Formats: sequence, C-alpha cells, structure tokens
Amino acid sequence: MRDGRPVDPAALERMKQSTRHRGPDDSGVWHKGHVGLVHNRLSIIDLSPAGHQPMIDARTGNIIVFNGEVYNFQEIRPELEARGHVFRSKSDTEVILYAYAEWGESCVERFRGMFAFAIYDAKKDDLFLVRDRMGIKPLYYYCDDKRLIFASETKAIVLNEGVPRRINQTALPEYVAFRYVCDGQTLLQDIHELKPGHCMRVSRGNVTTSPYWDIPFNAGQGGSDDEWVESLKAELLRSVKYRLISDVPVGCALSGGVDSSLVTALACEAAASTMKTFSIGFNGPSDERAYAKRASDILGVENYTEVLNSDAFYEYVPRLTWHMDEPMNHPNSVAMWQLAKLARPKVTVLLSGEGGDEVMGGYDRFRSVMRFRHLASSIPGSRFVAGLVGGFAGGRYRRIARELQRDDDGRMIWSSAYLPSHYLEGLFGPGAVRQAEDSRRRVLAKAPTDDLVNRHIYYELKTYLVSILMRNDKMTMAVGLENRVPLLDHKVIELAGRLPTRLKVDRTQGKKALFRLVEARFGRELFDRPKVGFALPPAYFQGDGLARIHEIVGSKSFRERGWMDPKGVETVMRSHADGSDNAPEAAWSLAALELWARSFVDRAGEIAA
Repeated sequence: MRDGRPVDPAALERMKQSTRHRGPDDSGVWHKGHVGLVHNRLSIIDLSPAGHQPMIDARTGNIIVFNGEVYNFQEIRPELEARGHVFRSKSDTEVILYAYAEWGESCVERFRGMFAFAIYDAKKDDLFLVRDRMGIKPLYYYCDDKRLIFASETKAIVLNEGVPRRINQTALPEYVAFRYVCDGQTLLQDIHELKPGHCMRVSRGNVTTSPYWDIPFNAGQGGSDDEWVESLKAELLRSVKYRLISDVPVGCALSGGVDSSLVTALACEAAASTMKTFSIGFNGPSDERAYAKRASDILGVENYTEVLNSDAFYEYVPRLTWHMDEPMNHPNSVAMWQLAKLARPKVTVLLSGEGGDEVMGGYDRFRSVMRFRHLASSIPGSRFVAGLVGGFAGGRYRRIARELQRDDDGRMIWSSAYLPSHYLEGLFGPGAVRQAEDSRRRVLAKAPTDDLVNRHIYYELKTYLVSILMRNDKMTMAVGLENRVPLLDHKVIELAGRLPTRLKVDRTQGKKALFRLVEARFGRELFDRPKVGFALPPAYFQGDGLARIHEIVGSKSFRERGWMDPKGVETVMRSHADGSDNAPEAAWSLAALELWARSFVDRAGEIAA
C-alpha cells in the first residue's frame, strides 16, 4: 500500500486463487505491513522446495516473485558465489535475487531470457518491477494515490475492492481496427501494461518507469551473404540450446512452416534426446498438418496432432476469454490453447517459432509498404492525384488511392489493420482514424532508424508481436505449460538489426535468411507454397458461425453499452454478411469485445457464459 495501510491477507489469497492455473505445482504468500507478494509456481528449474516463492534473501531481507526464465543463470551464478553469496537452491530465481543485491537495477542488463519479476527492497522500503525486453511475459498494474497492485493477469487485479472496471473509450477505435491496443494501454482505462524492456520503481510517494533496452538497428559492415547467414544460424542455435535448459520434458510446436520447422530442426541438433512435436489442424484449406508431418518425418521425430472444429471453437471461447484477460482478438488463440492442451501430458515446456515474421519481414504487408512507396515516388504529385481518384473510384482503385494519400508511417500502421479505416468514423465519429493510430505513431516516433524495412520491423516488434506473445502466454499457461520463443532472444534481435536488409525482405520475398536456413535442412519443396499462417478457415465465421457472431453483437448488453454508433455497427455487420472489406474479421472483433466485457466490465474477472 502506498499510503502505509496494511495489506489485506484475504485479498492476496483471492489473487493467488485467480491465477492458480499459471502455477499448479506450488504457491506462496508473504506479507508484512504495507507490502504483500503472492506467487503460483510452475516448476521448471530445481523442482525441489528450495525453489519456493516468494523467495527471501536472508542477508538483505529482499524478497522476489518471478515469472519466466533467465536462461544464462548458470553463467552468472559463479560470479555471485565469488562475491560471497551462498546459494540454497539451483534455481534462476535465487540468481536474480542475489544479482539485484550485488548490482542493483542494472542487474537486468545481464539477464538473457523471458521474465517479469518484482523485488521488494527491504532497505529502501520500495518495489522494483521489470519486464523482459520483448514482452514475452506479461506484467499488468493498477496504481492510484493509495496503492499499487500488479499481476501477470488482469483478473487478479480487478477482483480487488475499489479497482475501477471502466472501458478505455479512447482505445476502442484502435482495438476495433487492429484487434489490440499498444504502447502500455489496455481496454480497461485504469489498468496498464509495463512496456517491454522497461522497469518500474515504486515507493510510497513516487512511481517512475524507464526503459533499460530498445531494439537496435546498426547495419553491419562487410561480410558475404553466406557469412551473415552462418552467423545467424550460430546465434539461433545458441538461443535454442539455452531454451532446452530444463528439469522437465521439452517439446516443439510444429506447423510445418518456416519458423517452427527451423526451431524444431535446431532443437533436434542441440538436444540430447529425441524431440516430441505437436500440431493443430483445421477443417479447411489452412490445415497444414501434412506439412508438419513431412517436416517431422525428415527430422525423425514424433508428431502428435488434433483438429479444432468450429463447434469446439465456439464452445471454448467464453472460458478462454477469461484466461485471455482481453477480447479473443486473435481467433486462433483457441487453437493455441488446444495445442498446449495436447502437449501438456507429454511435456511441460514448448518451443515455438513466434517472431520470425516480425524480426525478418515475413508478412505480405512488408512488401506492400515497399511497393506503395515505389509507386508513390513514381507518380508526380501522387497524393494530390490519389485524392482526385479516390473521390470517384471504387473497389481496388479506391483502396490504392487511400494508401497513396498516406505517408510511409501511415501505410505501415494501416497495413496491419483488420478493418479498413473508412469504417471507423461510422462507428466512433469524426477523428476516429487519427485516434486509432495515435499510439502507433508514438511508437514509430521512437524508432532508431529511417530505413523503411527496419522501421517497419521495429513497429511490428513493438505492436503486433506483443499482442501475439500475450496470446501465447495466456493460452499455454492456462494449462500450466511454458512457451519459449528462441527467435526472440535479444541477442538474435540485435544480430538481426545488423543484418543487411537484402537478407530480410525485398518486394518479392520476406524472411530471406531464414528461408536459406530451412531450405538447407529440408530442401526447397516443403516451403515452395503460399504463406498460410496459423489461421482459422473463413468457414468458421460463416453459416452457424455467422449466426452466433450476429447474435452476440445484436444482444441487448452490446446495444446498451453505447460504445459505438448503432448505424456504424450495422454497416460492419452487413459487410460481414456480404463478405466484403475483410469485415468478417471486424465482426468477430466486435463479438469478442462483448464476450470480454461480460467477464471484465460487468463482472470482476469472472467467467461469463
């Protein structure tokens, strides 16, 4: 409590129970006066009781709660032992605790991993909180003049008495357009995310946040393409080796695509035992199980598969919305959860290929932005001409005209939208387009490069990727499974920042260096196909699915919220029925928003039917 009042033990117990799924192996509560800490443990390193949290440093009185992994803890530990620290466990938690005692806030610069942790500094009587560089592990907080409450999931915060559950009205246009909000915001006005690569210091009278790392771009000098690709492979292999450190079984998520196949191949190269792989398929053209089977056969590993059908999807959504803490913005989150549920009886840690598209420019939108810049530069007065054409053209030509009227940053931003910008003013009124992109322009304003490709990579890593990582964490931790992402090791990111652009993306292909690595291992044929991604088939949102979505958006509770203009909603839903302008994705976003509101606005983090 910032006002000095004692912590309520019952509130701590409620917070612990609400996130018990994240740590089914052990739990603990510590409180003294105005400070209380709670932890649920998923045992990965040192399964003994010595790894119990909250963990106390007997010498300093400092106390830690920690979620995640510091993979290089075995390299840091000897230096701490040489400085007189005596270890009682073999855990990375104890390494963090003693590293803080030795080096203070700068200790985080030594850590290689995914983490969110809080340390109560007994001497200073304040709290130090940190989130990892890429935002792999979540950390939410609520702060007013009386108290600060933080947790890995917002449900543990909103169940506290007096925490407001007000919708963040200014963020709604951004959510509807992009399916998530960025730059530390959430859809609850009073709850925030500690941004990736940031730390926070909390004392009774002061709360300060500051970055300790940012994504660097510094083009490397010299070296052939072959040398750069070999350097990337070596760094990726080191990253995978770190992520195989575990006292419990480790497996791989395998879709048969470039990123997951590369991670699985490197894991097979580095592991002392045969890897198990897991795949989810769909009843439709986006089913890639055949490719996953071919990849697993080439590697000689076991492959376990299941199918997510549309009936199961709609059955699982209400409960998984509760686990997500946010609207089920990415419908394939349900598939991620089913993958985790499939893997959990056999492994406790799952390596996945998240990040390759963002780090190396794999999405079609990277190439689209490059093509539009080229087109704009080749037409004299392109913005003026586009304004004239956009006034009377329709269909594809109108969309092209809209893009030509934007600057490069605007094209980056709207290339990743799920609802075209012209719908927003009908939903939210004048100024909604600018409102939707404001926080994203703030992100781009901090980009340390003017290079078009690298600037776009920076934007994707700071926005879309953070939402994907949140999805991965919530859906895997819902079943007590830890997801590790080797392509997002910060040393890999730093090397990718130096990689020549020609090895990332051009106007015809993305992820060029990663393609070279997988083709060397699997051959070209396996990946010589259009990119599909981990996407649910459109049929899941048609027929019975369409009727379910329209029922949710047409419900009395949705109408009475008054968050959007009814005529604008009608336009989106009519477009959904017509299948135009990507509206099925937007219609799903509205339905997902309503299901989330029933659990987190109408109720204090309770599962709603």
